[in-house]
Amino acid sequence: MEEKPGQTNPPLPSNIESAAAQSSELRRKNRLKLVVYIALFIVFQTIVITAFDLTVMRIRRPKYRIHSINIENLSVNNSTNSPSFSMKFNALITVKNRNFGPYKFENSSLTFSYKGIPVGEAVISRSTAKFFSTKKMKISLNVDSESVSRNSSLVTEISSERLEFNGVSNLRGQVELMKVLKKNKAAKMNCSITIDLAKKVVQELRCD
Repeated sequence: MEEKPGQTNPPLPSNIESAAAQSSELRRKNRLKLVVYIALFIVFQTIVITAFDLTVMRIRRPKYRIHSINIENLSVNNSTNSPSFSMKFNALITVKNRNFGPYKFENSSLTFSYKGIPVGEAVISRSTAKFFSTKKMKISLNVDSESVSRNSSLVTEISSERLEFNGVSNLRGQVELMKVLKKNKAAKMNCSITIDLAKKVVQELRCD
């Protein structure tokens, strides 16, 4: 039959089926890509939330330490009948805050002891350690043996030109995150100090 001008042949059935198959395959691939993108987004969000929780939202205990001690007016008596000591401590105290928010602590006290007997005490005034910073405080106090038993081993230690003390203190405070979350956190200090009586200096200072 002779074709008339402008007349087109209808698409063959095989061409229609091929086009439909290609369209279906394209839609399937697009759906698969969407599922993959959603899965990747969920994984990414999970990683971000986990990292945020382990870093920003994790509240660490502040480090509370005696950084240094200078000694003034050191006086000792190693007589057998009345051994004694007296001195002045000028100490630098530090509170290291390792959190993503300020640490606000209340008034406290720092007690120095000899053989478990308190021999001096200082006040730690309330303050704030800013996020990821160290708060430094200076204190001064007198340390003496008035409360130490005369029958103790004090005369032996004075004769050895070494005296050992302990410094103990507790801080109570709060870490504030993003001005919303507040959590109580205590900071503890336990330091041992060895004094060289001959040189009138701190020979060793160790804090746990």
